[in-house]
Amino acid sequence: MIGTIIHGTHRNEDLIPAFVDALTERLEDAALNCPKGNEAEMAQAIGNAHETLGAIERRMEGGEDYFLSEDAMWDLEWLFDALNEFAPEGTRFGAHEGDGACFGFWPIEDEFEGAL
Repeated sequence: MIGTIIHGTHRNEDLIPAFVDALTERLEDAALNCPKGNEAEMAQAIGNAHETLGAIERRMEGGEDYFLSEDAMWDLEWLFDALNEFAPEGTRFGAHEGDGACFGFWPIEDEFEGAL
């Protein structure tokens, strides 16, 4: 899915669950569309990501205090990195350039485009 995952918020209690759902979907897609020859490496990366997602989900179940904790900040950083790692080909994960409260997968623009 290219485009918005969540918009209009910077609250951990909104972002973390949305990012967990998005990463779960991306991991399923990565498992189904793994390039030939990279199956073992991809399986390991997906397994590690699922393990960390499980830990995040358990921390979320601990209550609202989690979302104000340092753990939540670390988890959010990990989710950003993982979503970028498993982003659809030709995209990046992050805030939209025109709206810092709109998070999703955006096309990677050629840095040399229009440079001449």
